[in-house]
Order: sequence, then C-alpha cells, then structure tokens
Amino acid sequence: MLHSIKTTRFNVTVRRIATGCDFHISLFARDEATACERAKDRARFAEGISRAKLATLEANGIAVFRVVSSGISPDQSRPVGKAPRPLAFPPLN
Repeated sequence: MLHSIKTTRFNVTVRRIATGCDFHISLFARDEATACERAKDRARFAEGISRAKLATLEANGIAVFRVVSSGISPDQSRPVGKAPRPLAFPPLN
C-alpha cells in the first residue's frame, strides 16, 4: 500500500543574476528549502544551462540564480487525474 506524502504548494521566484530574468514557479514540495532548490533547478533547465556548467560557475564563486521570494501558495488545489501522454509517433493506418 502506498502512503501519500504530505506536500505543500509553494510559489517561488528565481532570478538569473546575469540577465535579471525572473522565473515564477509554482510547485509541490515537503518544505520551503526543497522547493527553492527545485525551483532553481527548473530555472537552470529553462535557461539551457547544464549541471556541469553550473557546478563550474559556482566553484569559481559565480552565483547564477538567486531565490528572490518564496512562500506558501494560498491555492493548495491539486491537479485531478493525469493528462494523456502524447503519441511519440503518428498512428499507423
């Protein structure tokens, strides 16, 4: 039997420091620290920066992303059901 894990919806704003571009991300997580880390990872993916490149920049003391704000979302509703998966290939006739 699977046990449901209690998660909370967080709204997190992440800024890319070099460009000033803000990413407004809403996600479910167990706590705020986890939500902030996952939001920074989503912003990294959206900008097309590899994990290796990010690790190199951070090792050189260059901050790439900063969490500007985070908080619990007033809307705690969850999506109902799963969206249908798109077909990888068109159906054969």
